[in-house]
Amino acid sequence: MKLKHARLIDSGIADAAWNMAVDEAMLSLQPKIGFATLRFYRWEVPTLSIGYFQKTSGIDLNACRQRSFAFVRRPTGGRAVLHDKELTYSFVCGLDQLPASVNGSHERINRALAHGLRRLGFDPVLARKTESGRSHACFDAPSYSELTIQGKKVAGSAQTRSREALLEHGSIPLEFDVHQLVSLFSLNGQAKALAERLQRSAAGLNELSSHAIRLADLKCAIQMGFEEEFGFRLELADLSAEERDLASELLEKYLSDGWNLGR
Repeated sequence: MKLKHARLIDSGIADAAWNMAVDEAMLSLQPKIGFATLRFYRWEVPTLSIGYFQKTSGIDLNACRQRSFAFVRRPTGGRAVLHDKELTYSFVCGLDQLPASVNGSHERINRALAHGLRRLGFDPVLARKTESGRSHACFDAPSYSELTIQGKKVAGSAQTRSREALLEHGSIPLEFDVHQLVSLFSLNGQAKALAERLQRSAAGLNELSSHAIRLADLKCAIQMGFEEEFGFRLELADLSAEERDLASELLEKYLSDGWNLGR
């Protein structure tokens, strides 16, 4: 299944609320835009994002504030991710351009990521089943088709859909700071056990490489991986004026306690 046209948007660094508002705006307007879009972005400060359905009772919000970390609830599912030394990506596409099932579309997108990581010399493997994570952390265990290298999860992603389009976004850490992540959870004496489990189950790319991976090289590799998997050429573009305007309207939602703390 090939797509004829696609955009590449490199948004640079922004705050947590704007990053989520842009992803939602892109999803909402995808049927009107008509093109698949791959977006790269980064975070103004280290940010803990949690899934749409995730309860905040397991999150130590005071620890986030004390470290001056941001906190935001994503429009997608999944569990908590600490966004810091990583590449964050989002991919928006029409539902008619991908396999109908969540697992099928998720697998195809992860195959694109795998193609990219192979260009950097890695040998990623797609998980063939969803493993049960026992904590609030996304990187505790891989879901179906998520990527592992040397048995360790190296990318975490989540998806949501509108009537006509799909948004999948995720995190590819270059460095994975287990202890910093664990410090942001309310664990009732279980911090050491979770830290040990995360050290066994997840890693940043630089822990698994013989040389440091540059962010620019990772972006280029992931771009080429999507082009290889989907058969399109990604053309560098900016958000449309309408997408930017809608993101500005959605910004208040992602800044509000009602949204971020509401579960």
